[in-house]
Amino acid sequence: MDKKILGKKIRYIRLMHLKERKEVADYLDLGLSQYSNLENGVSAIDDEKLQKLALYYHTTKEQIENIDPEKVVHQINNDNSLGIGINLGTIYQQNNELITKLLQNQDRLLEILNKQKSE
Repeated sequence: MDKKILGKKIRYIRLMHLKERKEVADYLDLGLSQYSNLENGVSAIDDEKLQKLALYYHTTKEQIENIDPEKVVHQINNDNSLGIGINLGTIYQQNNELITKLLQNQDRLLEILNKQKSE
């Protein structure tokens, strides 16, 4: 897979799990600039690191490779983590508690993005 496309998918899944780049870089035993190069498509990720990343997000390499951000909607799991689901429809409109959790996670995501922007 093209390293730029895979880098976007890696960035997308990190943001959906509300993780900081530094946190994921540390887990992969990479420096922050090395990890940023993966997300930005400057460097390719090897299979071993991609497998380790999949374990970190409790998914598979194939699911990471098959992420299509255009078709993905967000789902709040029972443990308050943000997961990825397909075609969940209007679940947020039907459940005020989930909407509240989504907004809280969105605020956290904005904090992460603002912090990255200032780096």
